[in-house]
Amino acid sequence: LYIGESAGAIAACPDIGYSAEMDEPGKAPELADYTGMGLVDFYVVPHQGHPDMGPAAKTIIERYSSKLDLKVIDDHQAILIEGDKVSILQG
Repeated sequence: LYIGESAGAIAACPDIGYSAEMDEPGKAPELADYTGMGLVDFYVVPHQGHPDMGPAAKTIIERYSSKLDLKVIDDHQAILIEGDKVSILQG
């Protein structure tokens, strides 16, 4: 069982570099490796529609939707993985 919210969901992905728009990379100027935990083979974009984080989510979607398998969720949704099945649950 793994539960990750916001950055915790992003950390489960193969790579976290796609999420820089939601973060402040300048706070870790020596960070050179963006490898995530690789628990899933897709890329979570949390906070869709959120007043503060929503614009960053929108930018990530526009920038990466044709390049990465994005799973976009709002703050009332969760992603459930059962075997090979991935579902977005509404809270």
